[in-house]
Amino acid sequence: MPKQAGKVFFRSSRINPPSLLVLASIAFIACGVIAVSLLFPEPTPSSALSTAGPRAIAISPSSFDDARTVKLKVAARDGATLAVSAPGVVTAIVCAPGHDWTSASSPLSINESPKLAIFTQSPLWRDLFGGERGADVAALQRFMAEAGYNSPTTGVFDQASRITWRHVLEANGISTTNGALLLSDLIFLPATQVKIGSCLLRLGGSAAPGAPIAELQSSIASVAVDSSPSGLISGPRTLTIGETTVPVGDQGTVISPEALAQLSSEPAVASKVGTPASELTGVYRLETPLTVYWVPPSVLVNVQVATACLVGGDNSGYPISIISSSLGNTAVTFTGIIPPPAEAALDPDDAISCG
Repeated sequence: MPKQAGKVFFRSSRINPPSLLVLASIAFIACGVIAVSLLFPEPTPSSALSTAGPRAIAISPSSFDDARTVKLKVAARDGATLAVSAPGVVTAIVCAPGHDWTSASSPLSINESPKLAIFTQSPLWRDLFGGERGADVAALQRFMAEAGYNSPTTGVFDQASRITWRHVLEANGISTTNGALLLSDLIFLPATQVKIGSCLLRLGGSAAPGAPIAELQSSIASVAVDSSPSGLISGPRTLTIGETTVPVGDQGTVISPEALAQLSSEPAVASKVGTPASELTGVYRLETPLTVYWVPPSVLVNVQVATACLVGGDNSGYPISIISSSLGNTAVTFTGIIPPPAEAALDPDDAISCG
């Protein structure tokens, strides 16, 4: 029998209606599951929920000096003239513009006798031989003590004072027989350290009693806070300019010769002596810093103008004084005799009393 050429037989494939029904059912169920999961998300496990913050926070002490940057006024004093009371010929002198003369030094000799430069709080107005009393004697005794000698401030030029004064003179090459104080041995300075502006006596020149030796540079008469900042904490204060810190008087003014001499060495201050209208700033702070605790205001109850009650972590009330506020925190000091708590309650009960 002859072969049938060119015929290819295919097996027909057909999906039965029941299979379509199964697939449609699966798809419908899947869509339903997705829809339900979107409408009703699975609840977050309790272990993943955020917990409430602590009821108390730790507090600790810190130092607070109420430092303020202030504008300053500088008052200048014209240069004073130094004089010598002993007549004679200048046989030695250390003098040049800009040179410093200091108290308890010997920058000049007349007839080969050194003269002692000296600064005292009260003027020395008489020779002292022994037994004298007065403010000048007490000032001399303070000078000797500040120079490093053992000298009680009794206000009496007794034998012990004469012996100490003799040691001062001999340390500067000045001869003495009985430890007497002679004004002719002295050059009086207006401060513990002065700066020479010009020299009026030269080596080999003649000096008459009261003759001017040198003229000082213009100096600082006072440095004062231009306007006192508001809300200052009361108490003794200091003023810092550059690297120098000095005590300040009650009115915010530096007037003591020692403090002014220290400030004069600061370039920022020295440059303002001739131009007092120019601006100068310094840091004005408490001499003895306070011990304060910085706390959020929310831990305080029964708040008055400057007092309040702080509730500790033990729910006890502690009386405090409000010192300062900054950046959402309040500086307080504890005023009671009970030691401050280690913690402060974050949700204090307003009904708690500090007694």
